[in-house]
Amino acid sequence: MRRALREGGKLAVATWRSDEEIPFLRELRHVAERHLGPIADARYNFAETALEVFVRDAGFNNVAVKTISRRVHFDDGREFARLNSMAFVGLSTAGREMDEQQRRQAVDAIVTDSAAVLKSHSKGSAVDFDLRTNVARAKG
Repeated sequence: MRRALREGGKLAVATWRSDEEIPFLRELRHVAERHLGPIADARYNFAETALEVFVRDAGFNNVAVKTISRRVHFDDGREFARLNSMAFVGLSTAGREMDEQQRRQAVDAIVTDSAAVLKSHSKGSAVDFDLRTNVARAKG
């Protein structure tokens, strides 16, 4: 990151908070784990302190990290569930051992079993949920 910015340039990085703080995503992970076993979701890597340390260690100054929460909306909840299920399969140990047909079948099963979770967060075919994010801002 540092090499991509000119001296004095500004950086902004956002990372999702743990899915333990995002009930909709946590519930979808639990559905997927019934099919795949435990999933260490690497999309949630940085807590506030870890993100600040990472940015400082990359050589940035004046690092400020804050947590924000926003309501997000996807017009097609089922498609969101499918894309998220594909990520879960790719992140899981079981998924890495599957062939392409088995991965497709696992995704289909997870999406089907996610129907109740989707319904609890849906407005018609759309889905809305709160997403918590850490945002780090810094100068190069």
